[in-house]
Amino acid sequence: MTRKTVPLDDKPKKENSQAERPENRADHSQASPAPVLPTEVDVLQTLINEYKTRDGESSRLQGRNFWLGVITVAVIVAYTTVAALQWCAMLRTNKLTRQSADAAKESAKVATQTLVASQRAWIRIDQIGLGGGGLAIDRNGASVSVSFTITNVGNSPAITVTPDAWLVVLKSGALPLGLEQQKRCGEIRNQPFGFGFTLFPNESFPSNIGIDEWSLGTNVSRKDIEKGATVSADKAHMLLYVVGCIDYTFPTDAAAHHQTGFILEVREDRVFSITLKDGIIPVSRLSLIDTGIGTGKYAD
Repeated sequence: MTRKTVPLDDKPKKENSQAERPENRADHSQASPAPVLPTEVDVLQTLINEYKTRDGESSRLQGRNFWLGVITVAVIVAYTTVAALQWCAMLRTNKLTRQSADAAKESAKVATQTLVASQRAWIRIDQIGLGGGGLAIDRNGASVSVSFTITNVGNSPAITVTPDAWLVVLKSGALPLGLEQQKRCGEIRNQPFGFGFTLFPNESFPSNIGIDEWSLGTNVSRKDIEKGATVSADKAHMLLYVVGCIDYTFPTDAAAHHQTGFILEVREDRVFSITLKDGIIPVSRLSLIDTGIGTGKYAD
């Protein structure tokens, strides 16, 4: 029996023949090439280029911001300088305006004072005496009439002329006479002008109205004279004073009170004090004495 021998390389040849087919070659020609990976140098160079690009843009932005800041600061400085100069100029203007206004007021004040000083009345007291029946002392207190002779020695009429006088006892705890006068005459200053008479320049009162004597009644309470007697050593004498002022005004200063003041001591038989006993001390035994120290004498 004869065996058929099969060659051992038939199968491989078949596989090789399949590999050599045209369709298989076409598949190999259409395959894409493998990608080329960047090296470390390429990556580093890329990063450097990106940094330079961004750094350039940042530098340009910072430059613009810097010059914008410089311009802003310059504008603020210029505005502040202009505002400060305007403020200083306004202050100088206001100061000059106030100085001008003050100077104008001062000039007007000086002019007014000059006018008042050159065209005004001055009341001079020529004589103050005691009139009536004398000094009366009784249960009601003490009273006496005070007479005046006055002259206008100024060059303007004195108007609303009003003599004012009070009988004052020197007593413990009382105001000094000067302060008592200031208090009472100050009250006259603060009141509206009342009825008074007019005295022309170089004219005297009361002769200008055709009489020789004009007197004003004054009095002090019993309580005051008894309190005044406690000051004396024997508790039976008192120190008595006539305190007062002549109040008036004149056309160039008609709103202001002007006064001539006086304080005189009342003495009995020219001794130091008045005896505290009921009765009437005649005028012939009384006198008004200026203390000689100028207390209460003023003119404005």
